[in-house]
Amino acid sequence: MILIKTAWNIFRKNFMMNLFTILQMTAVLVITAVMVSSVCIRYQYYTPFKDYFSSNGIFMDWTFYANSDPSRYAFNDMMNNEDFLEEFPEAKGMLSCHSAMMYCSEDTEKLFHAWSYDDELIKRFEPELQEGRWLSITTDPRTVEVVVSENEYGWEVGDTIELAAASFPNDMPFTAKVVGKLREGAKIPGGFFLLEGEPDFNNFYYPYTYEIEQQPALLFSYTALYHLDSGLAKETERDVSQGVISSAFLTFPDDFTEEELFAAQQKLNQYGNVMSFPMSEINENSKKYLHRELYNLLPIIIVLFILAAVSSVSSSALSTRRRLKDYAIYYITGLQWKHCTLVNLIQSVVISAISAVAASAILFAIPYTAYKDTFKIIWNPYLFAAMGGLVLLYFIISMMMPVIIIGRSSPKQILTR
Repeated sequence: MILIKTAWNIFRKNFMMNLFTILQMTAVLVITAVMVSSVCIRYQYYTPFKDYFSSNGIFMDWTFYANSDPSRYAFNDMMNNEDFLEEFPEAKGMLSCHSAMMYCSEDTEKLFHAWSYDDELIKRFEPELQEGRWLSITTDPRTVEVVVSENEYGWEVGDTIELAAASFPNDMPFTAKVVGKLREGAKIPGGFFLLEGEPDFNNFYYPYTYEIEQQPALLFSYTALYHLDSGLAKETERDVSQGVISSAFLTFPDDFTEEELFAAQQKLNQYGNVMSFPMSEINENSKKYLHRELYNLLPIIIVLFILAAVSSVSSSALSTRRRLKDYAIYYITGLQWKHCTLVNLIQSVVISAISAVAASAILFAIPYTAYKDTFKIIWNPYLFAAMGGLVLLYFIISMMMPVIIIGRSSPKQILTR
């Protein structure tokens, strides 16, 4: 208890010096969080589908929905995953985005883009939301969830939308509940276009901006729409049209050869306008992109680490030298040098705690400032590990500096300097 009181007295006595150290450490922690987040942002769109990108297969980008009869575009010709797997029986599986053909039954003048996603895609990836939550997977036809973008129709989380889905031979009316709202510019699955340069994992996504599209986006679960007719009598059952569109993965066994893969790519051209690439090419380009991005960040990370180390050593050394006479007096009154080291450590804990709270407050405030698009913070174990490592470094230096500076001096030598 005496050590804590002593540490508090020294802390108050050197308030301005400690304030400078707190500000310095807060800045280092914030910069560290921004840099770690910058690295994680590069990986957050690759990691969810890493096993697909590294698998043996084909990445496809359909500019219009896949069609069993490309000479005409009819709802009953739209191909879904099951249709593709029938056409490619040697394939292991397929993961796709789908066109959800529908209209607003309460007001047919309301225009929008609608897509549905496979269950596995929904489980693996959640786009940035302004409010609400991401889609859940349900087969209950009475509960169809939808995530919307910014819109001019006043659709907000908690609202319901009366819709009718295209099906053969008759349209299917249903009610969708808005459970989430996309952040403007959020990346959603579905490339819809070929980015400049070599294709990589970025082609799997599209940054949806209402201001550019001029129409809102409605995102659904493929399974939820598929089961819309489950409450109907057997003789009236009909499927909702959800053809494969935009981004999709078609995977094959590991022993499927390059020649067979090329033949499958050529066969895809029979079903409409598609750009296809071997997954190996996408994965290789993705790794090059990520390595290039990390290489660009590496100098900043190295400088940051040097800055953190130098600032910790400097502030700890300066603080210890300013307190030498205090430590000498405490030694004469009964404390040993090792106790003085502990007093310094307690002060470091207080400084670190205040700095961590201040840094966290700044990081949590960034999304609500004008810098929200410039600095994006990804809260994950890597960020906490990096910040914890810096705090630990500061602790170690704080314990070492008193030993180095005063360990070989006697109280008399210090007081008579």
